[in-house]
Amino acid sequence: MLWAISGHLDRDVAVIKQVLGPSSDIVYRDFVVGKHHPVRATLIYVDGLIDKLVLHDHLLRSIMLFGDCPGESTPTGEHLLEAIKRGCLSVAELKPATSIGEGVHGILSAETLLLFDGVSQGLIVNTKGWEHRGISEPGTEAVIRGPKEGFGEVLRVNTALIRRRVKDPGLRFKSLQVGKRSKTDLAIAYIDGLANQGLLDELVRRLATVNIDGVMDSGVLEQLIEDSPMSPFPQMEVTERPDNVAAALFQGRLAIVVDGTPFVLICPSVLWSLYNSPEDYYQRWLMASFVRSVRALALFISLLMPSIYIAIISYHPEMLPLRLALAVANSRVGIPFPAAIEALLMEVSVEILREAALRLPGPIGPTIGIVGVLVVGDAAVKAQLVSAQMVVVVGITAICSFASPSYSAAVGARLLRFPLMLLASVLGLYGVMVGVTALAVHLASLDSMGIPYMAPFAPATQRLVGDTWIRAPLWKLKRRPVFYRPLDDKAIGEKASAWESGESVSKTTIEKPKKGK
Repeated sequence: MLWAISGHLDRDVAVIKQVLGPSSDIVYRDFVVGKHHPVRATLIYVDGLIDKLVLHDHLLRSIMLFGDCPGESTPTGEHLLEAIKRGCLSVAELKPATSIGEGVHGILSAETLLLFDGVSQGLIVNTKGWEHRGISEPGTEAVIRGPKEGFGEVLRVNTALIRRRVKDPGLRFKSLQVGKRSKTDLAIAYIDGLANQGLLDELVRRLATVNIDGVMDSGVLEQLIEDSPMSPFPQMEVTERPDNVAAALFQGRLAIVVDGTPFVLICPSVLWSLYNSPEDYYQRWLMASFVRSVRALALFISLLMPSIYIAIISYHPEMLPLRLALAVANSRVGIPFPAAIEALLMEVSVEILREAALRLPGPIGPTIGIVGVLVVGDAAVKAQLVSAQMVVVVGITAICSFASPSYSAAVGARLLRFPLMLLASVLGLYGVMVGVTALAVHLASLDSMGIPYMAPFAPATQRLVGDTWIRAPLWKLKRRPVFYRPLDDKAIGEKASAWESGESVSKTTIEKPKKGK
């Protein structure tokens, strides 16, 4: 693959055929350049990955119809290549290829390799034009207020969506390749002068150590470069929304855009950023703070409600009011299982129904999920396998688990629910507190690209505490998060709003109407 292009056309084409093998989608097109002094040439491309209109009209026709290129009476060797590049081809992006490896890589990257007899250099022409999905609304992130554009599977389309929102001349895309066999292209997005150079160098170093056959999705990279792969909590954000990536870049963070997937990674990330949505900044601060508080409450309910119910029913029934205790005891008459086994059966059933609903076809999945939960729950209560209170507890827990904007963060809470239930069944509320303490210690020990996962709470920083579980008014968020270590921490001017600067529109521009005579 490192052999140099020899200039003997038949020999070079034979080597490429040997490397690529007898594959039916590789096209070899032989033709002649020049009328008076013909030179043999060959085009090599992958059918289905190139734009045939560009190939026919701007490549083949341009070379074949113009004959001897202008400016060269008898072009030969390198002069022929220069004449074609300067006077014949109406294609914007051209790259030289000096080795067989460069040419093969260009062919497999949806480009066209152009070889000439007697020229010891090839020409890689950008003719990319495969079919791809258009820009549509994100499928995994519901948008209530905000842009409804989502990323696609084409790298350059995704980088263009980011560039469209970040018109800063400091926006940079650093291109890399990962995967020994897939040769997957990716781009690291950052704002020069804002993102910390140490974070960028660390991310590049981690990506350079990835040694795997293929990278089919950004989730593969996430598992290979994160700090604590054994933790149930994700240390990187995953998003389909360009506005979310743009907001992260404005904070001094980095984004990893991978070709072939609409999911972009944002790093570093902290716990609170996984439970915040870009829409929180598009509406008034009171509403945003209320919604964030609801999400935080839903997180604690989904994580702790089954274990607390088990602990109280099994070990601490005296904590319940008398009427509630009698109602619970009455509903459990005839139930053959203890509360822990009862909760485990219901939780496992809900997880199976949830997974089945996801894998079924779109129109059928939600219907089957809802009907399955209602029918199975009602039948289990009538058969006295579980109590009605347990069905309510498990149902509320399942609903609260959907309140998280991040699917991967919600999965982590779902996984931790089971060990907490086990501790509650063995030690009661004491076991629940042991589990919560161990969870807090684990979260405080996590890092994301060297950034504390529990920032700004651990270590505690006074700045930006008003942009975590609650959201302060925008005019008070004048500084970027310091724990991301941005080079410039000033985000909003000292007087960002009209009323803050004392220039009220109603007093300066609106005049009272004059009375008519």
